[in-house]
Amino acid sequence: MDAVVPRFPFLRLPEDVQMKTFGQMPMMEILNFSLSSKQTKSTARKLKLKIHGIDVHINEQIGITVAGYQRFVLTFRGLEDIAPKAEFCWHVFSQFIPNPGFQFEHWLNHLLYIFNQSRIRIIVFDRVPCIQDLLSFRRTFDKFQTLWIYPRCPDHVAKEVLTKFRPENKLIIHKNVPDIDNSITSNLDKIHMKTILELDKLLIMNSRFIDMFTQNISSRDINRFLKLWIAGSNGNLEMLFIQSENPTDSEINQVLKGISHENVADDVERQYPDWRNKALNWIVKGGFDIRRRGDGAIATITYVENRLNFSLSSKQTKSTVRKLKLKIYGIDVHINEQIGINAAGRQGIVLTFRGLEDMSPKAEFRWRVPSQFISNPGFRFEQWINHLLYIFNQSEIRNLVFGGVPCIQRLLNFRRTFDKFQTLWIYARCPDHVAKEAVIKFQPEKKLVIDKHVPDIDNYIISNLDKIHMKTTLELDELLIMNSKSIAIFTPKISCRDMNQFLKLWIAGSNRNLAMLFIQSENPTDLEINQVLKGISHEKVSDDVRRKFPDPRNKKVRWIVNGGFDIKRGRDGAIATVDYVGDRNFKMFVWRS
Repeated sequence: MDAVVPRFPFLRLPEDVQMKTFGQMPMMEILNFSLSSKQTKSTARKLKLKIHGIDVHINEQIGITVAGYQRFVLTFRGLEDIAPKAEFCWHVFSQFIPNPGFQFEHWLNHLLYIFNQSRIRIIVFDRVPCIQDLLSFRRTFDKFQTLWIYPRCPDHVAKEVLTKFRPENKLIIHKNVPDIDNSITSNLDKIHMKTILELDKLLIMNSRFIDMFTQNISSRDINRFLKLWIAGSNGNLEMLFIQSENPTDSEINQVLKGISHENVADDVERQYPDWRNKALNWIVKGGFDIRRRGDGAIATITYVENRLNFSLSSKQTKSTVRKLKLKIYGIDVHINEQIGINAAGRQGIVLTFRGLEDMSPKAEFRWRVPSQFISNPGFRFEQWINHLLYIFNQSEIRNLVFGGVPCIQRLLNFRRTFDKFQTLWIYARCPDHVAKEAVIKFQPEKKLVIDKHVPDIDNYIISNLDKIHMKTTLELDELLIMNSKSIAIFTPKISCRDMNQFLKLWIAGSNRNLAMLFIQSENPTDLEINQVLKGISHEKVSDDVRRKFPDPRNKKVRWIVNGGFDIKRGRDGAIATVDYVGDRNFKMFVWRS
């Protein structure tokens, strides 16, 4: 059977047909297509693909993230790098793209253009940046909305960043950076800072939303601030949160001393509209109302405790919170230099531990107000895990992530602190010996994702999972023992002989659970479909035939299968569509009646 058929040039199709076809393509294929010519670049822009925004992360490398349902990341070693790594986080985690020889600046402009973005959404500085001259880096783009500075960014870098990078909307600094009063930008939508609270610093932040995380709150300073607000300072202010790291003796009577105010009963609930999202309203219970002289604006002063604190009060409050059936995506555990428990959801919570015996975890609440501290019941890591699983109605941990060098000496002791978990993730920064030990000791229920090559783990790969994603030197024996529904392998090269043998063994009955197989080559390969299908009875499907393949993990998702080669397994009648895309990607979809 002839495996080669003539192809019809896509750009000759009517524009409405092009758009309809484009709308069904994965993000990787759309990006690849946009790199072909000016015309394909313009065609991709006309799609008006919906994304949340384009972000830039700066640490030891530079990353451009296109954030959306089909998220992907381009990673650069420096501004002059013309061979970025591409990671697509939609179904298949790591794929490479054609290299047009773009440097960082060209890639950024290309992405902003095809996704119809007028500016970068977020610039993030984390750890020691790979860029020596930050001013040269700043000149590579125009505007951006938000500047984030993470705790691991050194003070001198953070200070230089604040001098050279001025955001349009938001400034978020997750650490105390000394001597930056002159660099704080006013008239922003939001400022979030960790700092030692000083009245002068608060007064120069003429922003709509101010969120300050400080060591202690002074009743005297807050009292003076309110009096100055009544007199007309901070004219743009709409919401102010001041959070104390340590317990404070601040009393509302001292805060309101000498200020005319009205006490609102605790059972009175008022809705305060969030100007950033018209669909959201804040519920303000009780409080103390004060009025500004100039324009008659009324400010409500109140203190709000969070639900997690409430759940720690007693067994009864713990049970009450459980009955709320709060919606979260799941509870994740991250292991690196510290241990983190993340209750992931719209009202997310992160608890960070220095070790298993740590009874004073740091808490970060990601629901509008990013950082707050909780009352400490003296729980160790294991007790916190059990408490969170209980109040959020979770039967198991969702993701267990190993990244970097773990703070835990004996992983077996750590394994005994919880029962089941769905997914094991091993990031590229995790050392080989730790990754190997993790694979041996931690058996996930559904998914195994290893984002690096770990030698000598063939005997420990778990079969019968929903998904396995691995970076490895592909060997046929390794592929055969992965009896999972979805398999994604990222490898240095693909062998025609191995793929031919694998398909013949699949026809004979191997890998019975397999629904989707993706094998991606790091390097260009001479793989030929004729050699892959040698000795195998198959049927060529025309390239203009488009079929929808149901994703076994998500019933709402359909993969678009264009053409390909159908082979049939006689034992159960299953049909596999195989295809080789470009010079690096092998795909296989198994259809069952």
